[in-house]
Amino acid sequence: MFLLTAIRASMLLRLFEQKRAHSICVGALESIAILLSAAAVAWSRVYLGYHTLEQVQAAAAIGAGLGIAWVWLMARLDGAFSYVSTSTLGQWMNLKNSWGVADVLHAECIMYHSTAIAMPTASKSKAAE
Repeated sequence: MFLLTAIRASMLLRLFEQKRAHSICVGALESIAILLSAAAVAWSRVYLGYHTLEQVQAAAAIGAGLGIAWVWLMARLDGAFSYVSTSTLGQWMNLKNSWGVADVLHAECIMYHSTAIAMPTASKSKAAE
C-alpha cells in the first residue's frame, strides 16, 4: 500500500503541472484514503501480533522505496513500458500504459464502450453461422 501511495503522489504532481483543479482535489482525496488504509493495515498487523513494529516499518520503507523507484524509472525510460505492454507477454498479462493519461477512468470508459459496441456485431455473425 505504501508503494501505491508513492505512485499516486507522483500522479498528483503530474496533475498539478497540468493545472487540473478538480483532478487534483480528487487525486489528493484518493491519496489520503490510500495512505490512511495503509496505516490502518500496518497498525492492525502490529496490534494483532502478526508482525513486530520493526517488520512493519521495514515493509513500509521497502514499499515506499519501490514506489519512488517505479515512478523514477517510468519517468526516465520514456517508451520502455509501452514496449513491454505491447509485447506478447504484456498482452497476455493485459498490461496497459496509462502513464500520461490525465483521466484514466474516462479513457477506460471510452475504450470499454468502443469495444462493447463492436462486440454485438461479432456475436451476431457467429450466430448466423
